[in-house]
Amino acid sequence: KVKNQWLEHLIHDNEDLKVITEIESKTDKHKHYIIKCTPMIRKAIYDNGDKLYTTYRKCNVYDHYMPYQCYRCQEFGHNAAHCMKKQTCPKCGGEHKGNQCNGTEIKCRNCERRNYSDTKHKSYDRQNCEVYKEEIAKARNATDHDFD
Repeated sequence: KVKNQWLEHLIHDNEDLKVITEIESKTDKHKHYIIKCTPMIRKAIYDNGDKLYTTYRKCNVYDHYMPYQCYRCQEFGHNAAHCMKKQTCPKCGGEHKGNQCNGTEIKCRNCERRNYSDTKHKSYDRQNCEVYKEEIAKARNATDHDFD
């Protein structure tokens, strides 16, 4: 609130703008934060150039979409704690855990299930998995920022 006084009138309690997690950068000494905020606060940040100020610097703000992916069957929309499907390897698509994989062929079972032509990637490949890209688009479309 001190460094972003333009937000002060929008924050009524600690749940309106809250740090969810802090992540150490793998490439530099910076930290990344995932915050949760109300649509009104997100719009104010957007109107301010997608910037927030911390104690020492001006930080870029961007929306982060992370669909649930089950570590058991590799499908999206649920997690392993609620999964009743067969174990699927994220690397080769076989019926075993990823840490037990001895396969040499890489295959994404999600893309295979949807009959996509490119299945030669791991099920958690964020660059090449078309199913993952669809899930991100679904999450983005389902998010109501209350502005556009």
